[in-house]
Amino acid sequence: MVRAAEEVAVKQMERKYEGTFGFKRSLGEEKEQLNSSLTLVYGENTGLEVVTLVSNGTEVLKALAEWQPNWGGPAARAQLVPTLLYADESFQ
Repeated sequence: MVRAAEEVAVKQMERKYEGTFGFKRSLGEEKEQLNSSLTLVYGENTGLEVVTLVSNGTEVLKALAEWQPNWGGPAARAQLVPTLLYADESFQ
């Protein structure tokens, strides 16, 4: 029963969160496309992982590896971990 529930939760997470997300900002009536995006993938052993993160044209994960040499390499990854916290702490 638990395994089946976990499989359903994984499928829901993949459907809802996996993919590439671009960000837009509003300038008056027009929407200007920022060169910012986030790509998330789900891995059975890694959970929800940030594969690419571009902010205003800067590839953040690559910049981080250049800035912090000990962080880079094939074993390095950025992972999303749920905190079970809410924006409205009184709601918890």
